[in-house]
Amino acid sequence: MDENNRNFIMAIVLSIAVLLIWQTFYNGPKTKEREALRQQQEQQNAASAPQADPAAGPAAGPANIPKPAADGGPPRPSPSAAAVPGAAPVPAGMGRKSALAESRRLRIETPKLRGSIALTGARIDDLVMTRYRETVNPDSPAVTLFSPSGSEKPFYSEYGWVGDGTAKLKLPGGNTRWTNMSRSDLKPESPVTLRWDNGEGLVFTRTISVDESYMFTVVQEVRNKTGAAITLFPYALISRHGQPEVESFYILHEGLIGVLGEDGLQEINYDDAVEDKVTSFKNIKGGWLGITDKYWAAVIVPDQQALYQARFTGSVVNRQERYQTDYLGSAIQIP
Repeated sequence: MDENNRNFIMAIVLSIAVLLIWQTFYNGPKTKEREALRQQQEQQNAASAPQADPAAGPAAGPANIPKPAADGGPPRPSPSAAAVPGAAPVPAGMGRKSALAESRRLRIETPKLRGSIALTGARIDDLVMTRYRETVNPDSPAVTLFSPSGSEKPFYSEYGWVGDGTAKLKLPGGNTRWTNMSRSDLKPESPVTLRWDNGEGLVFTRTISVDESYMFTVVQEVRNKTGAAITLFPYALISRHGQPEVESFYILHEGLIGVLGEDGLQEINYDDAVEDKVTSFKNIKGGWLGITDKYWAAVIVPDQQALYQARFTGSVVNRQERYQTDYLGSAIQIP
């Protein structure tokens, strides 16, 4: 056996040894730790589950972003938060097609995407990447990125407002039925405007545009006809239910991610997100945050000129993980 072949065989043996050590001493214990953490979280949730209906109206207290819902539906408000009204729970795991049929929808069509926006709640929760396949077989299904609440693996983005807790305000939430004022599909050449009148002097509009690739722009506006000034905080979130299959490879990050102003790059893997529960950052300016896998990432980008609070959260409910990245913008006074 010549020197080159011997070195080649030694390299293979060493590589296999490294992989076996990695699996035995890191990945295996991590899997057991995650299962134990799931059981612990379920016991804690059962012992401390709030009795209030998550679809209840606003609660007093400082403005905050809703937490991931336990029922696979809309976000559940923090106990002290001014609550974003929730939607009626949708049975989890009903199938993607059935979940999509739960709401009237506005179609999305670009050269690289197809999907829809639910007119109930106005979530972007149905996105298929038409230029990528699940396998190397060209006839395999296109890659599905976003799926609605109620499907087997919900993954979506949501936008809205929360109040400052000083007044009861009827704000748009998961049950809100928006009207498509544009009466057209969402395409790169044709943005759409959604409108909702709360019947109490506030009119909300949301203009959504998309470029020819993968970027959406969401502009929220409020018209105040109540006769009194109000204060609102804009928010946006990305929520994912259920942990996807991960490579567990030490040079590859999969999980929650963001670049948060001067705090820089933040990476929290799926296991650590559940263990840490909440990781928060305040007074951030610039940057972005989201959730990433090996090949795909979904991120939200706040107003780059305004201060915001950012948060990464993880929990386990009914043996299913809940992950969320969100931001809460600065207070806006609307005369």
